[in-house]
Amino acid sequence: MLMNKILELRASIISSVALAGVVLGAILAFGGFSPLFSGFARQSYVLNLNRKLTTRIERLSTQATTNYAEIRREQRAHWAQDIAGMLLRQDIARCNLRGGPLKSRYDKQIGQEMQSYYAYTGKYYPLPSCRNL
Repeated sequence: MLMNKILELRASIISSVALAGVVLGAILAFGGFSPLFSGFARQSYVLNLNRKLTTRIERLSTQATTNYAEIRREQRAHWAQDIAGMLLRQDIARCNLRGGPLKSRYDKQIGQEMQSYYAYTGKYYPLPSCRNL
């Protein structure tokens, strides 16, 4: 009789532990303890984080595009200013010549620089006449 009681006790302990393991496993599998463990993330948290990151990325992308356009505009203005200075120096040198092959060379260079200036500004550089230099 005592042996039967011990066997019943052991069987009930083993079945209780097994049942508790199954219940605990099911709770863990379905995320029942997710607030207690950092390894789990709630869908609302993930969606909120995704929305915040998307907004921030879009803002940074817009800012980068704006900065790029501004830098490009400044760089083109700087190049146009350099070309204008070069055009003026070449025009002064051309006006100081009486003629010959050097004058035609300066005319060709001035024509090329005028095209570059037009490409950067959309208008032609107004060269002064030789009398005004």
